[in-house]
Amino acid sequence: MNKQKIAACVAIVLMLCVFTACGESVPQPAEYHPLVLNFYGPAAFGGHEYRAKFWHDLTCEQIAAVLPGFERFATIEGAAAEYELDNWLNKVSVGIEQPDEPNNSTSITLTKDAVRSTETYSRDLLDFSYWEEVKGFTLSDVYGVPVLAECIDIYGDASPLEYYEFKATFLLNGIIYSISLCVYDPASTEYNAYLEMLVNEIILTSVKDGLIPDLSVLDNPENPGFRDDKLTLEQAYADPDFGAYLPRKVPEGFVVDYVWRIFSQTRNELCVCYRSPGAGATDFYWTVSEPSENDADNIFRAEDMSFETVMTRAYDGDSENVIVKDFGVLIDDVMIDIYTYYASPEQVWEILEQVISQ
Repeated sequence: MNKQKIAACVAIVLMLCVFTACGESVPQPAEYHPLVLNFYGPAAFGGHEYRAKFWHDLTCEQIAAVLPGFERFATIEGAAAEYELDNWLNKVSVGIEQPDEPNNSTSITLTKDAVRSTETYSRDLLDFSYWEEVKGFTLSDVYGVPVLAECIDIYGDASPLEYYEFKATFLLNGIIYSISLCVYDPASTEYNAYLEMLVNEIILTSVKDGLIPDLSVLDNPENPGFRDDKLTLEQAYADPDFGAYLPRKVPEGFVVDYVWRIFSQTRNELCVCYRSPGAGATDFYWTVSEPSENDADNIFRAEDMSFETVMTRAYDGDSENVIVKDFGVLIDDVMIDIYTYYASPEQVWEILEQVISQ
């Protein structure tokens, strides 16, 4: 969302909130309820990260409905609603401009506190008892609303770089708010005034001013035919875009584990995973997709491929066998990405040669 749209949004929100704000003064910092920061680190990276199947930038009217009162204490850089393929609203992501701190990033997410369970995605209700009873964290009380406030040392002793994330999570009006501030070299890891301000102001807009977010304005989004389907191998072969770039012969020692077709705002690909029976995580991923600017590294053209070229991507792995690093091959303006754990150069070339020669 550009600066002109943001300015227009702010003007509309101001008009919508002027009557509510009349006669009410914005609380001063002395009135804010303090946050107790629970310190831990370093942060654990990895694990499953949800990726939106599609999203829409919020309009000015939607910003006014979903983020009422925000214009009084924060400058919104942009906001987007992220959805599952069946139009389930997964979250609203909001970018906040932090005054006088251009190197620090601030974001707020809003999610429904509702059980969601499908084959590809699941989420439970927010449970603060876990953090109190299991983790031993202290919750803060902000105008009667329990708030989990955290300070996370991202790198710990592993790096001389001082980089911290200040977080606050709370439940209000059936919505889970999660605020994140990423800060380099903070003046204090025991207190963060900007986090405290955001938490207090968001809660005050509800409990004092009666401004309640309305997520229903984000219902019924336009879904332009995006997909996230598990296919049979026969269905994959019939795919009009990428089926012709799948090998018809399974590499020796492997069987097809699963086939997945994804078409979203960020991905358009067909992936086949081969597994070696009884050998654990010895997978061989064959992904066909539209090439992107991020595919510039490790790409070979089909006419340049040979067994000797594959050998340039080989190295000694954890086992006695020589295995192949991942790489990409461009065929007819279609990208084939090969990612293996223990497939040999001979196996990779055998399956690749099928597709190049057909």
